[in-house]
Amino acid sequence: MDAALVGSVSHGEQRILFDTFHHRLCFDRPDAVVQAVRDVVERARRSKNP
Repeated sequence: MDAALVGSVSHGEQRILFDTFHHRLCFDRPDAVVQAVRDVVERARRSKNP
């Protein structure tokens, strides 16, 4: 399902982390969550000001 969801939106991205589970992501890998949010913000900024 995840791959289908990623493919259904423009600029979709799936990040696979092998050292945690989905329900524990924010506890085990807060760095990955923060980086993903930063990446989205950066992409939004770039698309607003090409």
